[in-house]
Amino acid sequence: MVFWILSVCFFLILYFIYTKKNKPVIPATYGAVVMALGILICGVIHRLGIANDLIGWLLTACLLSILFFLRIVYIGDLVTRNFYHFHLKDPVHSFAIGTLVAGTSITIITIKTELARLVMFTYFLYIIACFLWIIYIMLAIRNYLLFFKKVDLMRNAHGILLLTCVSTQSLVIAGNVIFSTDFPKILSEVLITAGMILYLYNVTIIIMRVIKINLFSLDKEWQNTNCIIHGAVSITGLAMLMSRSFSSMFVYFIWILTCFLFLLVESAEILRAIQRIGRYGWRNGIACYQPSQWVRNFTFGMFFTFTAQISFDTPFIIVMKQYFVKIGIGFVLFLFLFEMSLFMTQFIRMQTKNTMKDHNISL
Repeated sequence: MVFWILSVCFFLILYFIYTKKNKPVIPATYGAVVMALGILICGVIHRLGIANDLIGWLLTACLLSILFFLRIVYIGDLVTRNFYHFHLKDPVHSFAIGTLVAGTSITIITIKTELARLVMFTYFLYIIACFLWIIYIMLAIRNYLLFFKKVDLMRNAHGILLLTCVSTQSLVIAGNVIFSTDFPKILSEVLITAGMILYLYNVTIIIMRVIKINLFSLDKEWQNTNCIIHGAVSITGLAMLMSRSFSSMFVYFIWILTCFLFLLVESAEILRAIQRIGRYGWRNGIACYQPSQWVRNFTFGMFFTFTAQISFDTPFIIVMKQYFVKIGIGFVLFLFLFEMSLFMTQFIRMQTKNTMKDHNISL
């Protein structure tokens, strides 16, 4: 009962703020907030030893309230017939709908971890996640057909396309968490294979664009969502581990590939950050809020969660892995708090600006 009261309170606070701000458009990329908070609860606070029942309840209630708040907002967009214009018109940006599928899956895993007695509720959420995934795949097929008709649309392709893979693998993980051995192994294999096919197809489209990017213009052409290039491989490997549907050797191969892609993509991110700082300064270069940045929290968290789950036989590697994971998980917590501070700073700044406008105050 306490959990539901907390969830309703958090939801009402969010909805009050939303209506007070005249119901602004909330991009589908905000589903990444749910993904980031979910991985924080499941993969970070427990491993850092800072979790207890109260913290788990509070964060899970907050997670669930954000999830349903976004559902209400997007249902409102459907009712007002603005959903297509806001979220589907642009075929590339419409791939962001995948955050709603993955966000629902991570919520299921979080509730199962923190409040196991709500198992029936997780079944309900899993049905919703599957329904959303079917619609999302149909949307992705529409987008691919548009890409074939208008090749120029692919020039804007970036990591957001890989949410097709992430959302698919998230269903495998959530299914194995709530149903355990009752989840059909053949279904896990089919979904994981489908996710890998989607990854290969979409990453090919992204590479065709990325190879044309000038290294000295990463600050303009490189997208935040490109971190999903390694994040999608991480969640694929974790899905394999959770479902036990692929050989250990293949899982090790996926982990090595993940490490390589992680180093490659994040090296590009560091170069991009240096260029942005040189061009815009610290504040506007790396300390400015963008909703898509929440995806990085999820991909980093997924990488270190996958690494923590994989087993090694050599004692030295086991010890090194423990230190590596602990430092990495701590960094994920730092990233989350940093992103949260950017969000709060922008929110306060906008509120101040609106107040000054309402009272005709100028500086």
